[in-house]
Amino acid sequence: MKHREAERLFREYLEMRGWSFWDETQFRQMMNLQPDKAAPDFTILTKNGEPAAFVEVSEVAIKQKDIQSIQEIIRSPHKVVIEQPSLRRFYHKLKKEINQLKRVIDYQKQQKEQLPLPAMVVVYDSLGFVFPDERSVLYELLGLAITYKIDPLRGEAASPWQIVPTEQGFFFQFAQANPHISAIALLEEKRVLAILSGYEKELKELDYHDLSAAIPKVARITRKYFENGINIEYAVPVLTIFCNPFAEVPWAETLWGPYDRVWGRRNDSYAILYDGLIDLYQGTLRGVSLPPPEQTSRASGFYDE
Repeated sequence: MKHREAERLFREYLEMRGWSFWDETQFRQMMNLQPDKAAPDFTILTKNGEPAAFVEVSEVAIKQKDIQSIQEIIRSPHKVVIEQPSLRRFYHKLKKEINQLKRVIDYQKQQKEQLPLPAMVVVYDSLGFVFPDERSVLYELLGLAITYKIDPLRGEAASPWQIVPTEQGFFFQFAQANPHISAIALLEEKRVLAILSGYEKELKELDYHDLSAAIPKVARITRKYFENGINIEYAVPVLTIFCNPFAEVPWAETLWGPYDRVWGRRNDSYAILYDGLIDLYQGTLRGVSLPPPEQTSRASGFYDE
């Protein structure tokens, strides 16, 4: 476990869910593992204290040469073209964590102690440089494409468009080798109260072409929420989870957090299966009160199964 900030955030994520877990050291102790045997960064436990899922956490790092390239393009944008070495390193890191989980699961199978468990790789990109949003992940890692049928006579779409994974995605290129991976996920901190209260929505609706007019409006909106006792800076760790359609064991719904967004296969398309923040935001519009994260139904649902 070398990625301190990523590990801290994921530990906080688990604690807010109210889930019990082992870290790598505890896993080794409980399983009486030899030093040469692989252990996951985190093991989520059932209410009986048995392993329920394995998680490897990785933190994307930017090398000094990349920082220098960014500084140079800011100074001279017309002269510099940045390649994407960090993306290649990210792929390498993902493969490393996937292989680590494979070693963990293979050893457990050899011991015949339990059935295969779901496994997930969690990636934390603190600067948002490698993957600034989930669209980048969908395109680069899953190779998703929009497909629809064309009417050859009219030259028009004859069916609604669908999002489907393709062989161009890094994750799916190795589908046969990675059935043990249930999902990959992006870990980030989100200002949940700013989203749920409608604060961010109000800011997005402003016209920022005239900053002299927009800045006072931002101040008024911010003051309104502050006076209503809403801490718009309150942030919690959340996951955007991308389920592996080819997984041997799926990342079960009981393992989704209350604020998570989950992508997965639905019939012949790859779509959003769950979006906690949208569901909760719609609840506020209907006048439903919002309990703290650790007391939500999804937080406790894992142990109710």
